[in-house]
Amino acid sequence: MKIIQPPKPWPKGANLIIYGSQQPEYLPLPALRMGDESGTVRSCWAFGLRDRLRVLFTGRVYLDLMTFGSPIQPQLLHHGEVEVLDK
Repeated sequence: MKIIQPPKPWPKGANLIIYGSQQPEYLPLPALRMGDESGTVRSCWAFGLRDRLRVLFTGRVYLDLMTFGSPIQPQLLHHGEVEVLDK
């Protein structure tokens, strides 16, 4: 799996930012600041063939969050555009 720049066209109000670009201990993370009131940041990940087959046959994707002891912030793992979330 690899990190890719979110594909264009970007939603209105979204701006590209590269997280970790000045931190050599981390890989740079291109992401979009969505410009919404909740402060959403969106990154995009591409699956290679082996990853796609693994997801197809297992139906599982894992999400690891490093909280460093702080409370977990809301997360959303999705496969396409999300318009409205039920609360």
